[in-house]
Amino acid sequence: MAVVEEHGYFWWSTEIIPDGQFAPKNAVPGYLEIAENGIVKLELHGFLSEPSHPLAALFIPESHEGKSIQGILKASNRTVLLLDIESDGGRASAGGISHQNFIAWRALVGNDRIECVHDVRMSGLSIELDGFEDWLLLGAISGKHTRRSITVKAKLSNTHQYRLRDSKLTIRTNLRRPFGTFKHKRKITIEEYAQLEYSFKADLNLEKAQEKFLLVSDLLTLLSGSSRSLNWPRLHIGRGKSLKRYEYFYGCSRNLSEPAKFFDCWVTFPQISDSFGNILQSWDDAQKKLGSGLQLFVGTLKSNSLHLEHKFANFIWGLEVLHRLKHPTAVQSEKFKEKIDRIINDVKLQKDRDWLSERLRNAHEPSLQQRLKYTVDSLGLGFEEKSLQDFCKVCADLRNDLSHFGGQRTFPNYDEMIQVLHEKLGALELIYHAITLTEIGIDNKIIQNFIFSGRHSYKFMQTMKRAGLTRN
Repeated sequence: MAVVEEHGYFWWSTEIIPDGQFAPKNAVPGYLEIAENGIVKLELHGFLSEPSHPLAALFIPESHEGKSIQGILKASNRTVLLLDIESDGGRASAGGISHQNFIAWRALVGNDRIECVHDVRMSGLSIELDGFEDWLLLGAISGKHTRRSITVKAKLSNTHQYRLRDSKLTIRTNLRRPFGTFKHKRKITIEEYAQLEYSFKADLNLEKAQEKFLLVSDLLTLLSGSSRSLNWPRLHIGRGKSLKRYEYFYGCSRNLSEPAKFFDCWVTFPQISDSFGNILQSWDDAQKKLGSGLQLFVGTLKSNSLHLEHKFANFIWGLEVLHRLKHPTAVQSEKFKEKIDRIINDVKLQKDRDWLSERLRNAHEPSLQQRLKYTVDSLGLGFEEKSLQDFCKVCADLRNDLSHFGGQRTFPNYDEMIQVLHEKLGALELIYHAITLTEIGIDNKIIQNFIFSGRHSYKFMQTMKRAGLTRN
């Protein structure tokens, strides 16, 4: 399904548009399509630039690195700027219609022409939070009806503003409704919605602005438990009276799952409305500090096409990375490390000592089982010691079997291994989710309440029980 489908005129963005005209004289008509996944396809009814021979543009295409295409759309009168473009074939015909095709991996679409600059800079961005109404706990519309009349009122919630290190963040609610008065209507739709808006202290390039958008998207996935993709953002160019907004599309996989449901949300917005800015800043900082230790969870959670083995391995890898990054000098025990050093020092020949030192370079590090146990223990979920020890050992053995033996070393057949994987994976996902939320400053009481007292608490406890985990 396409989000934009329109005819228009297109030209290289370096072309000068004469005063009083909407396009340069050598603009080419064409058809633009932006797919749901953000990839842009442009079919031109002609060639943007005249090569020495039309076939040259198809079979020996010139490099388009650093180039961009501008256009104006026929039906909506909106302007477009296509970036990261590639040739996508076409046809050169002496007796028919020649056409040239392009793919663009990024696009800006708005009501105002974007001036041609080498590096477009953004002053902010805004996102409509459609699909996350339950997470926000929206519900400002109320009504009363009698036999002859209906009265509808909307009391919108307060605007929330937060000061971040490099920007200001605002979350506000508003109403979608017909403009003007509502006389003689047969049907009226009134809908509450919310919008999140960044205002950057210093203008950012396109890549950095996109990172801010992804930051919000990943955080909402963590808080709501929903892998639903956010609406495409609007990027802001300019400030004050000269500020202009453009829809931004880029090629990516998108998840259009059902909207987040209130009872499925780990943390709702009202629970953290006062500290949401701090949490977002913590999530941003955590990307730089803990990187893959957190992203392996979020990326796996947002993917809907991973096999069971891949998902399980991602979770174990992520938890291992998290422990390594937080405890880079951890050892199994000081006595064990001293024993290794003593054995190495007892070797007489220097070359043999060097060889053995290299072989035992990482022998003093905690085992995967120990890393998992320490990380899970830090949550304080009250698991019985023996059950947690056994759970972590099985998970570590399974990961090592998958990585080095194809998973068939411990279990007699594939089906039995998959059954154990499935049992452990359910508990691992809950534990890893809780750990990630803790890392960004979510109160442990909120997390434990969701797991042990929320609507899904019985299902969660059964999941833990199937995985062999029991509480004290």
